[in-house]
Amino acid sequence: MNRRIGLKVAISAATLAVSTAVAAQNMASTTAPNAGGLPPAGRPGGPPNVVPGTPVAPGVADRDDARDAVEHVNKALQVVRKMERDPQVKDLLKTAKGVFIVPDYGRAALGVGAQGGAGVLLVHNNGKWTGPAFYNLGGISLGVQAGASAGQIAMVLMDDKALNSFGTNNKFSLNADAGLTIVNYSARAHGTAGRGDIVMWSDTEGLFGNLSVSVTDVNYDEHETAAYYGKAVPPSAVVSGATTTAKADELLHALPM
Repeated sequence: MNRRIGLKVAISAATLAVSTAVAAQNMASTTAPNAGGLPPAGRPGGPPNVVPGTPVAPGVADRDDARDAVEHVNKALQVVRKMERDPQVKDLLKTAKGVFIVPDYGRAALGVGAQGGAGVLLVHNNGKWTGPAFYNLGGISLGVQAGASAGQIAMVLMDDKALNSFGTNNKFSLNADAGLTIVNYSARAHGTAGRGDIVMWSDTEGLFGNLSVSVTDVNYDEHETAAYYGKAVPPSAVVSGATTTAKADELLHALPM
């Protein structure tokens, strides 16, 4: 009997010792600073506990993207108003499947293989304009007149083949290799070019001359688009005409139906 009582006492003492050690370790982990020198999550002065699925306040990068998106929309509106001063361009937009506007293309240097630009895509479907979505433009190669200054550029998308090119997350090109024909607006207006899948317009007269145009490395800017809408938006949703927001009403209503 004494041996049984002694064994129970020993087990109870060992259990108490283990419990005390675990409690001490837990206390240390909840009060000790983390690797960055801050108290742990949930403690005063430490980062908050984040529950999966809970919206997180936008960071600096998100705010920058949202600001850039608003700026690009405002500049695109100025381009649309300038385009519509020409009745033929206005008629062209009425029949277009969409328009990709680059308000400031490569002002520093523009030539063969020139780089740089951010663009706004707007989609025209069943008499209604939707969007915008945001893309980065790598380059426009060939067809740029020597000594011409860069400026505002718009690519009027005349068919579904041209529009559907924008429905990918990957970099893509708008050129003959992609099965697309690009004509410049001035040549088309004078009847010296065909209809084309894409009609290239610029506010700089003679910018593209009569040479061929190849647009390369067009890339969907998912971060800027998400920052503008406050949620992730796949490019396929943009191309299908499923995205719109009241923030873009002034731009969308400026376009001819």
